[in-house]
Amino acid sequence: MTLQSDFSLRSTRSCFKRIMATAFSAAALFSSFVPDSAQADQGLLSSALFGESEEAPFIDVKGWLSQGFTWNTTSSSSFNGPVTFNDRAEEYQLNQLSLVFERTVDQSADEWDLGGRVDLMYGTDSAFTTSIGFDDNITSSSYRYYTMAIPQAYLETNIPVLDGVKFKAGHFYTLIGYEVVTAPDNFFYSHAYTMQYGEPFTHWGGLFSKSFCDGQYTVTAGAVQGWDNLSDTTDGNLSFLGGVSATIADGTVLAASVISGNEGNGANRSMYSLVLTHQLSEKLKWVLQHDNAVQEVVGGSDAQWYGINNYLVYSLADDLSTGVRAEWFRDDDGTRVVGLRSGYGGKGSYYGLTWGVNYTPLSYLTLRPEVRYDFKRSPKSSVGPFDRGNENEQLLVAMDAIFKF
Repeated sequence: MTLQSDFSLRSTRSCFKRIMATAFSAAALFSSFVPDSAQADQGLLSSALFGESEEAPFIDVKGWLSQGFTWNTTSSSSFNGPVTFNDRAEEYQLNQLSLVFERTVDQSADEWDLGGRVDLMYGTDSAFTTSIGFDDNITSSSYRYYTMAIPQAYLETNIPVLDGVKFKAGHFYTLIGYEVVTAPDNFFYSHAYTMQYGEPFTHWGGLFSKSFCDGQYTVTAGAVQGWDNLSDTTDGNLSFLGGVSATIADGTVLAASVISGNEGNGANRSMYSLVLTHQLSEKLKWVLQHDNAVQEVVGGSDAQWYGINNYLVYSLADDLSTGVRAEWFRDDDGTRVVGLRSGYGGKGSYYGLTWGVNYTPLSYLTLRPEVRYDFKRSPKSSVGPFDRGNENEQLLVAMDAIFKF
């Protein structure tokens, strides 16, 4: 297959101008009324609401706007195959308009403390983060793929026993994996297949967590209502969710997490995730991730999926860094990569290579251009996952802008 290099320059220029104009107009507007110290420390919204203070406000109010555009040089389809989040080809996406209310809780041996967090999200990413029986029915949108989600809503307390134990209950993001839903906390605009198809996004339940040795080790364990689910009509049992994070050397952290319980017509689903983060030098960070999961099938063969991701991120300057992600995801039985909105996927091995840049010209503005190449090795009888099932590879050029406030 020959990758198409003649995609529309007019569309490219128009969208790029829109993203850049919006980004720098908002940056100029914010910087005109918020002091630099507030921008760096408290955030724009908290500073505007509570003013500048040496002490953190009782409740932190913050948010971000993530918007971008993806050029698909391979496909004539309006979707980027099984790539999700930035799944639309040749189309502007407001991925996340998020508002967060949070009061953090400190681990203490002496006193009780109460906090929590609520996340509100609107945009094209919201549909991927909803939980069954909760925010999947809160709103419906007639404007294409835009909807609203509440991916987190939990209370958290410090229990003054054993030198302090934290407990949170409600709706929260998963422990599993490396990449996360919240756009400012990822290096790349697009996501790895492991995160998109191999892991849960959110849970309902309760978790205990305990840190040891000044935070060098943290243990988390609890019970949750499965994967992305509140109203479980087929599986009545809770799942175990737990993890351990350990600083095993200077600049080296190993995190292991596991979830196991009935998921899918009363059959067990179990998975683990291992994430090793190592600072190779002052400027170079390496992350290695491995996931493995098995779904029991009543009256049939078990389904399995697994993968390995490698990340390298190099800091060129305080406001500029570059990174590479190399990934392999195996869907043995075609039960995970289902294409979601595009409808194309299927069993086989998925490979991805992404190069990207993070440029932060202002403390509250980050630009993330990237180039991503995807390839699938499929069984001979199956269709490709890209270009409406016609291709086994694709090349994407994408960019987003994140405004934190």
